[in-house]
Amino acid sequence: MRTKEEIRSQYRKKRKELGELGRRQLSRQIADQAKRYLSENGWIEHVHIFLPIEKLDEINTWSIIQELFNLQKQVYTSVTDFDSKVMRTVSLDIHSEFTTDKFGLPIPLHPLFTGEEQQLDLVFVPLLAFDLNGVRVGYGKGFYDQFFASVKGVVRKIGLSYFPAADFLPREDHDVLLDGCILPDQSIIFTNNR
Repeated sequence: MRTKEEIRSQYRKKRKELGELGRRQLSRQIADQAKRYLSENGWIEHVHIFLPIEKLDEINTWSIIQELFNLQKQVYTSVTDFDSKVMRTVSLDIHSEFTTDKFGLPIPLHPLFTGEEQQLDLVFVPLLAFDLNGVRVGYGKGFYDQFFASVKGVVRKIGLSYFPAADFLPREDHDVLLDGCILPDQSIIFTNNR
């Protein structure tokens, strides 16, 4: 079985090979699928979403964020404290402005921290690869696994992926499973990942 580091390397290369135009087109298609997913799940009100890291060729989530505002959802993202390795939830609104930190990560210019009691309905999760058991391979820092361990209540964890599901991925004890994934051509909900 391939190691997580081998999988990360493979999928970083695949992302790069898509080219800027390909990534832009796939991001638009993923945004359309996310919009469809949200319209089919009208109960979702509080949505946490990652801001795209350009240097990592991530899916462009800005149009999804705009759609969340259009749908009058409560929108959140995180600011990462790299010293304590903790993601802190901040709320966003239509007037939020953004800058980049010293690592090139987009962050809100004037973050409004919500506190640990904030209930989330849905978290859109970044990833490099996933499988149909809900196993996700991210960047290897463990930020999202730790974040999910601190989230209050039940939250739906939906990945966003340029690529179809991989074959069986290695899972570690601390890995938190996804509930589904949105791709350019479909949304998948995992029914047997527990």
